[in-house]
Amino acid sequence: MSWYHRLGLSILIVLLLVSCSIDATSDTDEPTSRPLVQSARPVPSFVGAEAVSGAGDFFLIDKLVRSPQIDGIDLHVRYVERTADGLVVHVSFYNNRGEDLAYVTGADVNSARLSGDDGEYTLTAHSASLDSGIDPDGGWLNGGANVGTLTFAGAQGETLTLDFPGFPAVELNLDQPMAEGLDPLPPVEGVYSYDLEVASSRLENIALRIEQAKVEGDALLLTIAFVNRNESDITFTSTVKGDDAIIFDGRWQQYRPGQVQQTLDSGIEPQGSVWGEGEANQGVLTFPRPASGSVILFEFPSYPRIRIPLQPGENASIAEDRDLPPTAAPRPTPTAAPTPTPLSPEAQARQELRDLLARMTDALVDRDRDAYLAAFAPELHETQGQLFDRVDGLPLEELRIEPGDVDDNGALSSDQAELSGYQAEMSWKVREVDPENVFNANLEYTARRQDGAWQITAVGGQVPFWAYADTEAIRSGAFWIFYRPESADDLPDIEREAQQAFDQVNQELPNRAKPVNVMRVTATEQEFTDLTERSGDRFLGVASARFRIQKAGISIASQAFFINSAAFEEDPQQDRQRTITHELT
Repeated sequence: MSWYHRLGLSILIVLLLVSCSIDATSDTDEPTSRPLVQSARPVPSFVGAEAVSGAGDFFLIDKLVRSPQIDGIDLHVRYVERTADGLVVHVSFYNNRGEDLAYVTGADVNSARLSGDDGEYTLTAHSASLDSGIDPDGGWLNGGANVGTLTFAGAQGETLTLDFPGFPAVELNLDQPMAEGLDPLPPVEGVYSYDLEVASSRLENIALRIEQAKVEGDALLLTIAFVNRNESDITFTSTVKGDDAIIFDGRWQQYRPGQVQQTLDSGIEPQGSVWGEGEANQGVLTFPRPASGSVILFEFPSYPRIRIPLQPGENASIAEDRDLPPTAAPRPTPTAAPTPTPLSPEAQARQELRDLLARMTDALVDRDRDAYLAAFAPELHETQGQLFDRVDGLPLEELRIEPGDVDDNGALSSDQAELSGYQAEMSWKVREVDPENVFNANLEYTARRQDGAWQITAVGGQVPFWAYADTEAIRSGAFWIFYRPESADDLPDIEREAQQAFDQVNQELPNRAKPVNVMRVTATEQEFTDLTERSGDRFLGVASARFRIQKAGISIASQAFFINSAAFEEDPQQDRQRTITHELT
């Protein structure tokens, strides 16, 4: 019987269970958070510089053994460094048991021994990461590691045996020299963007989105968001919060956030009693800069572990077994996630239409004409192509198409092949105009499933001014003036009268008019009627605005006014400047 068996070790493993209560309008079970022991500051495990006395020769060992006393805990002897003082053994301890641990006791690091032909060597130093034992500070997560060094002064020989309490003996053959150690370099500074959204195994339709990582100085700033993907607003409270997150570096060392943005410091839901449909609650988690590797793993309770490369041009992805630490035995089969309740055909169709609108928005932003037209049936390509093209050259920003804010959006046909009456909203901003003044048009789509994919076959609803016909725009004083090319000859007079009207209003009613206003000049009476729903032969102009009741209060958007150019041509006695003055107030 070897010496470490004679110690009569008692290895105590405690599983710490921390419950987490989440209430939502969606019908979900209450999840259990990861069992973490919180620390006052982020505490990574690391190889202490004091354990290495100087440059030396390196020898690959790469041997992995599992403890017979601690189920699922592996010792990895990675390599050995020969120094002037003796031998430094670089080791990692992995939690491969398939569950998190609060702590492990009984494995006395100071009892480690190294033996060879010349006798036995006692441990003379170890890295600070092993001060409290083989487990990392703050709890040991499944797939996490504690990395450290064991220094044996005076050790010599080419074949030695490492005896570490609680693990089988490991034979060290110093016959594979290396130029340097195996420790990956830390990530380089930079900003890296991602587009990954994953679903929770417990929270129905609450998605986790990975958006950005920024490596700067001694910190890693990770931007994430939680998104309500339900088809309605919900009420939601939880006790999982930003500091429940954890990352693993290239050697699977654990890091907790030292700082959590206020939006995530008390929960994953936005502030207020209602979480709006499609609303994202974004926040930044600040971790210590990882000590090793250009890829990290990110974990948050009830979401899959995520692989995040800290290098340009690579997207985040769901982690696979190959991303986990080495294991001395097959990994336990993970507990299957609860099977989610399948969506009804109507809900599935609406979700697929939502995804289609998201692709249309991406195409508009990326100016990808083919991708945009792919959402429409061939007979609509001409008109939708004109709409797409008219955006170019106009001061429009943040153009989006999103589902309308209605319950039971659209009616699905009995053969489940057509969705009619689907409400959508196109929104955009105008450059230099108050960003709170968001413009929009309510649309109604009919879509038909073609070869398993949806295509829009009919478009109804409101038509934006710039989509109605060829449009040009000019910034003139306190105005963005949108007009038809055939009205260009009238533009100098319109600009002059508009500025005079603005000056008059600003003098008599200071701050009444906006610093930058949107004016739309129609070319015909019929166009004026179509766009304003006011008779073109009776109205000279009309102001428009949209009032929206939201959980944060009432907002006013789409503030602009129309000038009926044709009416002034038919009756030159009318005073266009007075009309502009009236619409400004």
